[in-house]
Amino acid sequence: MAVNPKIDPLGSEVIEAEPRVERPYRRFPKEGENGLYSQSWYPICLSDEVKPGEVIGRELFGGRVVVFRGENGEATVLSPYCAHLGMDLAQGKVVGNNLQCLFHHYEYDQTGTCVKTGWGPMPPAGTCVFRFPVQERYNIIWAFNGTKPLFDLPDMRYPDEELHTFTWQSCEMSCNITEIVAQVPDWGHLRFMHGDTMVTQEPNFEFSDYHFGYEVTGMHFEGDIRDREQGEDYPQVRIYIYGTQIMRMELMVNGVWVGSIGAQVPRRPGKVEMFGMLAVAKDSGTEEERNQTIAWVKKEVDKTFVEDTPIYENIRFKPNAFTEMDNVLERYLDYVCRFPKANPAANFIYDD
Repeated sequence: MAVNPKIDPLGSEVIEAEPRVERPYRRFPKEGENGLYSQSWYPICLSDEVKPGEVIGRELFGGRVVVFRGENGEATVLSPYCAHLGMDLAQGKVVGNNLQCLFHHYEYDQTGTCVKTGWGPMPPAGTCVFRFPVQERYNIIWAFNGTKPLFDLPDMRYPDEELHTFTWQSCEMSCNITEIVAQVPDWGHLRFMHGDTMVTQEPNFEFSDYHFGYEVTGMHFEGDIRDREQGEDYPQVRIYIYGTQIMRMELMVNGVWVGSIGAQVPRRPGKVEMFGMLAVAKDSGTEEERNQTIAWVKKEVDKTFVEDTPIYENIRFKPNAFTEMDNVLERYLDYVCRFPKANPAANFIYDD
């Protein structure tokens, strides 16, 4: 027998809610948990910060590294403490293509091996500091968290030498990297957080061992509105994440190809710094037009970042109560959980 729905005094049908269910929050590992970090490429500093013959220190993974550039122009990222007595190598100086410790003039070559001391006798064979694999691209010096890279930095559609670029770094933020990158597969948030976002179709995401992303026909920036009724095409947008925190994006803006790289580095657990690069092809329009395009896109990127900042700074990231709209986000979280994590420099970069 069918049960009649409850009727309120005014004669309206009352729909009862499903019984309350208290679901435990899904525990999601953060970068740095148990001292481990994703094995990815991390931006350490801008290339312009280290000229030939210079050395600087930077925070990484709650410890420190040094970056120096030899006379040959090659950038090297090493653990910061001399193998002799632990003097900070950022206080040393570059001698040729070596980094010399201030204290007793131990010198380390660009492999991190001690090749000379100030007093002549050499230390035990194999004395060294930790050397990170390094790539220098897009006016950024990158270090890989591992002894051997698992993948290369992403390429753009055009060779590096054919790009006109603008690079910057942001201030430090109090959040976890995943909370930032999760905005990419969280397709649903675009309509709520970014009111100018329009798409013509939901994208198909692709996942591999070391990257994920999508291509979509749509429009993200309010200044590139196209009139479909007049036959104008929406731009193709390509967004891919490499590792766990390097985003490559390509799109068309008023007929001009624009590419970008965005990446985060965990200076300390819960403290993240962002780096970014925008590029246009050198043969696209005049120098003034290229600069205007980059400035305009940078403004729109900043606008999106400002809109998302309250999320980064206030969320307690506890994935739970997913619906079918979260299927891609859930795949992304599984991808991050499976991603290789390590910290081979742990015995070298901390001061204890």
